[in-house]
Amino acid sequence: MPDQAARHGITRIVLPISVGYDLKRFKEAISVVAAHNGCPRCASGRPGCVFSFSERALIMDDKLAITEADPQLPSAHGNRPGIVVGLPQSVSNNLALISQVVDQVVGRLGCQACTSGFDLTFQTEFGASTFVATPEGTLTDGL
Repeated sequence: MPDQAARHGITRIVLPISVGYDLKRFKEAISVVAAHNGCPRCASGRPGCVFSFSERALIMDDKLAITEADPQLPSAHGNRPGIVVGLPQSVSNNLALISQVVDQVVGRLGCQACTSGFDLTFQTEFGASTFVATPEGTLTDGL
């Protein structure tokens, strides 16, 4: 099976603390990025979407404005492992379900109000994931 990331693109987003500490704004940021990438209703990168890049990095300011950055932008957390969430197509195609999954992830991480302090990766492949969402958007323990 071809590498999904190579076919449909990876978007890496650097957010300010003011967005990471505010769950409502974090979820709004996901919608802004989806629209910026060409599909305001989903974040799947699946065939039929208008994603035309192999990898990109975006820097978002506290007003949720986006600036393109070097895709090789180093992680602020170095090699520290982050939280990986596997999403089935039914979830990655639906921003409302992505929002529901985000709520469950932050609940499991112990802070209902924010995502700050965690590198979160949402992927449509089910390799080594911390959490995996069901097709209905319910979070389960990962693989």
